[in-house]
Amino acid sequence: MQRFLKYAVFFLGVFTVTIPSPSSAKAATYIPLDDSVYSLILRLEAEGIIKSGLITTLPLSRREVVRVLREAEKAGNKNSFLEEVIDLLRRLLRDDIVETKFIKPVDNLYTRYFYADSGIQGLYYNNDGDKFRKGSNVRLGFSSKAELGRLSFYVNPEFRYSEADDSGDKDEYAFLKTGYGVLNFAGLDLQVGKDSQWWGPGYHGALMLSNNPDPLTVIKLSNSQPALLPWIFKYLGPFRFTLIETRLEKDKNTPEPYIWGMRLNFKPIPYLEAGIQRTAVFAGKGRLNDVSAILKSFGGSNEDELKGRSGVQRAGFDLKLTVPSWLQPFQLYLEAGEDGTKVLQSKWSYITGLYLPRILLLDRLGFRAEYSENYFVSSFISNNRAIGHHMGVDSSDMFFELNYHVPELNGRINVSYDIEKYSLSVDKLSGTANPTKIEASVGLTFNLTNALNIEGKYTFGKFKNPIYVNDSAGNINLFALSVEYYF
Repeated sequence: MQRFLKYAVFFLGVFTVTIPSPSSAKAATYIPLDDSVYSLILRLEAEGIIKSGLITTLPLSRREVVRVLREAEKAGNKNSFLEEVIDLLRRLLRDDIVETKFIKPVDNLYTRYFYADSGIQGLYYNNDGDKFRKGSNVRLGFSSKAELGRLSFYVNPEFRYSEADDSGDKDEYAFLKTGYGVLNFAGLDLQVGKDSQWWGPGYHGALMLSNNPDPLTVIKLSNSQPALLPWIFKYLGPFRFTLIETRLEKDKNTPEPYIWGMRLNFKPIPYLEAGIQRTAVFAGKGRLNDVSAILKSFGGSNEDELKGRSGVQRAGFDLKLTVPSWLQPFQLYLEAGEDGTKVLQSKWSYITGLYLPRILLLDRLGFRAEYSENYFVSSFISNNRAIGHHMGVDSSDMFFELNYHVPELNGRINVSYDIEKYSLSVDKLSGTANPTKIEASVGLTFNLTNALNIEGKYTFGKFKNPIYVNDSAGNINLFALSVEYYF
């Protein structure tokens, strides 16, 4: 199965890249992964209002989000609540709906405050690699963007401060959190710079790529808007591809390796989205670093056979089924993958989930449950963070979330519970209890005005049996407050 996925991605990917999408003369920036726009689009998709969107490869370009908004506006069978959701999307995308050239030196300005009563790091994940010290932590930042026809640019510098911990050290520095340019040609986007990626239908985690680490510095080629392929491939339905390459800082065995990844996703029918993907480590210090290494890796073979050093390759697939019933709409999704090493793999890593956009006829109340197990042999690491699912290898994760939506205020209340278990195979061999993290949180976000957004969150974490997780036993309370202003 793993070999089949390798070659399926390879051949279909080569075929796709050689056939441009319908030409467009406008490049657009991409919506950050933590933006509330995504939860609104997912709600409309789960209700059957959006049918052509391919929303399992993120981030989405602003042009694509405007396109699915137009689709939602034209759809029938919308109640007053869904009309509120669509109206909220119009307000959030007001700059993007008007397709004009512009430079916006300050798009938004934000400040975030975090207080933790422990130095345990286990609650910090899916946050672009941010880490907090015990005590007070402050983040200040803003974003700028420019849409100039075939070129667009986005930058997000940030200042970070964390008070001194028990050792007397404190953090205080400014850096470029995200920054990239996009060139549009022949209907394709070429993106170069720092930006986070999320591949797959998972909500709490993703197997291949997520925003758990710092935003990766990537070269990315994609058709940002779905297209129909010619010949028999037209039966795949709306189709998108994404091809990226990045370089990691260091690796346990090979310093500074490169990673490339390709993801293809499509909708053969309006309520079924499918994806296949591959990632591979190649080159790096002490290994082949020429064009042949890239070609061999891309073709699925061992690119460094002469030195006996094979790169880790992963392949996987995912499915998301939408059932837009008038009584109880729901989505079911599955992502599965395995390593391409020579180590015997008897188990696949996977994520499976259920999403209820509403509970029966309670429009404002939604629910999600997601379960994951990660049996990858090794972890792709960037700055000590897993690039894929934050739980790491040889682990499981069960996540529940109940949410209450107030679209007229861009508001929502989230209550979640999460339990992660680590060192699963060690537990089976030794009979000892798993290292375990239990996490519970409640969050509130809403707009005071159309431009001012307030968000607060409290999280409690309990860590048990820490013998395998670097002595991170104990409890932690984390308080977070964010204020963001949009110009």
